Amino acid sequence: METLSKIATSDPHGENSPYFNGWKAYDRNPFHPTQNPDGVIQMGLAENQLCFDLIKEWISKNPSASICSAEGVDEFKDIANFQDYHGLPEFRQAVAKFMSKARVGRVTFDPQRVVMAGGATGANELITFCIADPGDAFLVPSPYYPAFDCDLGWRTGVKIVPVNCYSSNNFQITREALEEAYKKAREANINVKGLIITNPSNPLGTTLHRDTLESLVSFVNENNIHLVVDEIYAATVFNSPKFVSITEVIEKMGSNINRDNVRVVVRINNADSKAREAHVLRQAVDNVLGNSSQEACFPSDSSEVILFQSTTLVPISCNLNEEQMCSMEKILGYKNLILGRLAVHVEIRLLINNAGIYFSVDKQSHVVHSSDKLENMNDDRKIRKRVSVFVSECEVTEKIIRHAGDELEEWIMFKKLKYLELPWLPCVFNSGNYAIKVPPLQHMVVSQCLNVKIISQGARKQDGAKDVCNAFLEQLEETEDEWYWEATLTPFQNSYTHKRYAKIHHLHFLVNASLPITIAKETLPDTYTLARHKALLFFNAQKSGKLPNNNGIPWRGDSGLDDGNTTTDVKGGLVGGYYDAGDNTKFYFPMSYAMTMLSWSLIEYNHKYKAIGKYDHIRELIKWGTDYLLLTFNSSATKIYQIHAQVGGSLNDYSVPDDHCCWQRPEDTDYPRPVQTIAAGPDLAGEMAAALAAASIVFGDDTAYSKKLIKGAQTVFSFARDVSRRRRYSQGNPYIGLIYNSSGYFDEYMWGSAWLYYATGNVSYISLATNPGMPRDSKAFSGNLDLSVLSWDNKLPAAMLLLTRLRIFLNPGYPYEDMLRTYHNITITMCSYIKLFSVFNWTRGGMIQLNHGRPQMLPSWHLCLLII
Repeated sequence: METLSKIATSDPHGENSPYFNGWKAYDRNPFHPTQNPDGVIQMGLAENQLCFDLIKEWISKNPSASICSAEGVDEFKDIANFQDYHGLPEFRQAVAKFMSKARVGRVTFDPQRVVMAGGATGANELITFCIADPGDAFLVPSPYYPAFDCDLGWRTGVKIVPVNCYSSNNFQITREALEEAYKKAREANINVKGLIITNPSNPLGTTLHRDTLESLVSFVNENNIHLVVDEIYAATVFNSPKFVSITEVIEKMGSNINRDNVRVVVRINNADSKAREAHVLRQAVDNVLGNSSQEACFPSDSSEVILFQSTTLVPISCNLNEEQMCSMEKILGYKNLILGRLAVHVEIRLLINNAGIYFSVDKQSHVVHSSDKLENMNDDRKIRKRVSVFVSECEVTEKIIRHAGDELEEWIMFKKLKYLELPWLPCVFNSGNYAIKVPPLQHMVVSQCLNVKIISQGARKQDGAKDVCNAFLEQLEETEDEWYWEATLTPFQNSYTHKRYAKIHHLHFLVNASLPITIAKETLPDTYTLARHKALLFFNAQKSGKLPNNNGIPWRGDSGLDDGNTTTDVKGGLVGGYYDAGDNTKFYFPMSYAMTMLSWSLIEYNHKYKAIGKYDHIRELIKWGTDYLLLTFNSSATKIYQIHAQVGGSLNDYSVPDDHCCWQRPEDTDYPRPVQTIAAGPDLAGEMAAALAAASIVFGDDTAYSKKLIKGAQTVFSFARDVSRRRRYSQGNPYIGLIYNSSGYFDEYMWGSAWLYYATGNVSYISLATNPGMPRDSKAFSGNLDLSVLSWDNKLPAAMLLLTRLRIFLNPGYPYEDMLRTYHNITITMCSYIKLFSVFNWTRGGMIQLNHGRPQMLPSWHLCLLII
C-alpha cells in the first residue's frame, strides 16, 4: 500500500531534472570564497541584489516602519489579529501605486482588485488551478523559465506545450508559431486552456513589442483561451524599447476584448531578511479577480490564499512609496553595460537584452579542450563537474532549412573553450553584484574551432559542408551519454528540424574575471604593436646585474656585480634590479611602482601580449624586478626591521662618484656604491607589497614562486603597518630625498592592501582599504585634482580605481560597500574631468604643456583611466 500521494511520488515534481540536479549539487557543496573555494557556484537564481544599500539606508532612516522598533511598536495592535487574506489595505494601496509608477503612470490600478500571494510561483500555480483541469495544457513560448515545468504542472496536472521561437528573430513570438503549436495540441486531443508569457522575458531579458502583445491578445480572444502575463521584471527595464504592459494594450484595444481571460503576475523585490520577495497577483485593467461568471474559481476577500506575514507587509508598504525604489533600472543598465563589454572581450555571444537581472548567453557553440579531447560543455552536469558552476538552462528547438536540390546552407561556427595558462583571479557571474571566486582551475577563454559545424537558416553552402555535417551527425549517434546530444533528421525535401535537448541554451548569467581576461588574436604589426615592442626594450636596457644571453640589447653588458657585497648582510649582495631614468642609481620606490604597473597591465591584457609574442618577455621583466625586491629585505622572515632602499647616488662634494648626474656607462663602474638602508618607511614598503602581490597573480601558474611572492608581500606590508615605523622613507635621508622624496604613505596603504586582497582574499586587507580613516588621512576626498594624477609618489587614484573594480566585479558587500561606493564616485569624477587636472598647463587648442622631468606622467595616467 502506498503511503504517499501520487503527486508526492510522481516524476513531474522535477526533482530528477537537470535544473534541480544543479540545485542539489549546490546544496551539497555550496561555494564560499574562503571556506569552500572549490564549491559549486550558484548561477541559476535571478535574485535582485542591487538594492541592498538603498534598503539598508531606508530602514535606518525609517525605524517607524517596523513594529520591532520603539518608533513603530504602536502599530502592533493593528496587525496582531487576522487580516484580509489579500493583504493589508495600505499594502495593496502601495502596490497599486508602485505598479502604476513602474509603468510611468500610463496605467492605474484599483487597490481593491489586488490579491496577495507568497511568491510568483504560488501566484502562477493559483491561476493554473483556477483556469485548468488536470490534463489540460498551456502554450508557453520557448525558451522559457525552466522551473515552469514544475511550478505549473506538478500539483495541477497541467501540461506545457512549447511554442517554438527561433534565434533568427531574437526569439520573438510570432502568430504563425502560436497557430502551429495550438493546432498540433488540438490534433493530439490536448485541451489548451491558455497562453502563458513572461514580459520582460525570463530567461531572455527582452521585452515584447506592442504589436506582438496585440497579436497575442487577438489570438487568445479568437480562440477563447486565457492569457497569463508574468510581468515580475517590469521594473527592471533599463534600455529601449520601453516596457509595454498588457494592461495598456487591452485598454487601447477596446471593448471587443474579453478582459476576464487576462491575468497578470507582478513581483516586488525587497531586501528584508524575513521576506526577500513579496509577490502580487492581480487581474488586468478594471476586473476584480473572480469577477467573471465563474467567480468561485478565483480568490475573494474571504478566500484563504497563500499567506504572508503582516509584520513584513507594513515596512514594505512604506518602502514602496519611496521614489528610490524606481532607481534600480539605472543601476541595472550600468551593470549590463559593464558585463556586456566583458562578454565582447571573451567573444561570448549574448542575446541583446534590455531588462531583467541576468544575462542570456548563447551556449550552443562552447566545448572545452582538455588533453586533446573535445568535450561538449552544453550539459549542465559537465559544467558543474569541470568548473563547479550551476547554471539555469532552457530548451530551444532550432529549425534548419534545406531546399530541394540545394546543398546545406550557412554554418554556425562551433567554438571551444581552452584552458590557458592564466593566473588565478576573482570573478563575477551576474549583474546583481554577488561575490564569487572561480575555483582553483585555470580560466577559460573562447577561440575558434573549425572542425565541428552545424547548420542554421540562410545563405549558401560552403565546399565540403555536407560531408562535415554527415560526419557530425554520425558522431552524435555514437554518443552514449544521453545528456550529450539528441538529434533528429527528417528526410523531407522542404525542411528538417535539428533539435538539441538542453543544448542550444541561454544561461541566466555571464561569467567573467574581475580583471578581464580576453581572447588572443593575430594582430597586424601596427604602430601601437611596434611601440609596445620598443617600450619593453627600455626595461632590458635598464637591467643591472649579470644579464642573460637573450637580453636583446647588444651594447649592454653585466654591471653592478659588486652592489651591496660589503655594505649589507645580503648573501650575494644586491645584484640585479633596474637602473632608473637613464642614470646608474637603483631607486627601489619607482622600481617597485614600475613592477606593479607592469603586472597590472599583464593581468588586464595578457591576450594582447600573447598576440604580439611578448607574453613571456614581460613575465621575464617582472620576475627580474621581483627577484631583486625579494633581496632587499629578509623575505623568509615573518617580521623585518629594515629594508635596503637604494643603491648608488651621491651628494655634492662627497668623495663617492655621483651615479645620478653622470654620463658613465654602468658597466664602467669600478668603485663601491653606497647602499641606503631604512628602518621606517610605510610608503616604500607599501609599494613593494603591491608589486609583490600583483606579481603573485601574474605567476599564479608557478605555485611555489607565487606563494613566495605573497609571503614577501605580507612580510613587507607588516613592516609598513608597524606603528613605530610610520614616517616617510626619505625623511632625514638626503641621499634619497634629493631625487625621490616621498610626500606621504597613506595612499600606499590603500594601494598595497588592495593588491594583497586580490592576491590572497584575506578580508583584513579590504577592511584596511575601506577604513574611514584611510581616505581621510590620504586626502582621497579632498577635491584636490592634483591628487587625481597617478605617479610613483601618488597611488591614490590607482588605488581607488582598483577598489572601484572590486566593487563592480567582486563586491565583498557590507561593511565595505559604503566606502567602495564613494571610491567609485571619485573614480567616475576622475574620468569625467580629466582635462581639469592642474598638474600641467593646457594650451587654448587643448595641448598639454609638459613639465620638465615628468613628460609622460599625466598622459599615461589618462590612458590608464580610459583603457581600464
